[in-house]
Amino acid sequence: MDKEKLKQEIEKGKRWVAQKKQIIHAKDFKIIQGHYHEVRDFVLDKNGFFLIRVYNNTNEIGAAFVDNETYEMKFEVRGKTAQEVYHVIFNELNVNVRLDHAAYLGKELKKAEMALEKREEYLQE
Repeated sequence: MDKEKLKQEIEKGKRWVAQKKQIIHAKDFKIIQGHYHEVRDFVLDKNGFFLIRVYNNTNEIGAAFVDNETYEMKFEVRGKTAQEVYHVIFNELNVNVRLDHAAYLGKELKKAEMALEKREEYLQE
């Protein structure tokens, strides 16, 4: 297949380019529309929640884990990047949270990292 035809198929969603420039063939696959309702779909994680903060003075972001029952802060992980922080939380401390909570944490840590880089205010959702 010539490069121009391949480029057109990629633009139409018939082929995808993955890491290392591998071509993924996508003939017949289902497209599912994402959705989320902030009130109806929200579920509190029974294990606790995270408070995320930007530390401009040390050029770090932090994620503190808070117990749902006692509202006691159990630990805080700090790092220069979102990946440093969530790597420790999930791979070294083995914190067990809901999958949607883990996804939320990654999103918020990245927002905090970008705010730190731009020296902007960060507000956790």
